[in-house]
Amino acid sequence: MSLPIIETPSQLKKYLNDYRSIFTKPQFKHFSNLITGTIVSDNKTIQEINDCFAEKDQSNLNRFVNSSDWDEEEVNDIRISQAKKMPLKKGILILDPTMLHKTGKHMEKVNYHYSGTTKKKELGHFLVNCLYIKYRRF
Repeated sequence: MSLPIIETPSQLKKYLNDYRSIFTKPQFKHFSNLITGTIVSDNKTIQEINDCFAEKDQSNLNRFVNSSDWDEEEVNDIRISQAKKMPLKKGILILDPTMLHKTGKHMEKVNYHYSGTTKKKELGHFLVNCLYIKYRRF
């Protein structure tokens, strides 16, 4: 087992602070942990993300994700605003769309999406990761 994360990295904190005003203090902690844990954990489950911080029980983070009254559109607006402020440099953008197949039709946010593997619509969650790499001069 790896060492727990003690705090959000300072490079990430400066971006997360833009979201502070739309959350309560406990919600902001969960939001910060969720973003940080998504970046560092191999398995992107609530339990795995929670375990990165040596929290005792994942139920609080789970309630934040599934039951809290935070505004997803407001989070998305801030995210888009941050992306627009980023300076454009020469580089490459890698997009990795991943189909997370599910069997329960009553799962939150589950829908039918085109699967590149089966070449047909499948039930599940569709996750897109992206990575931007700036070209360097040598």
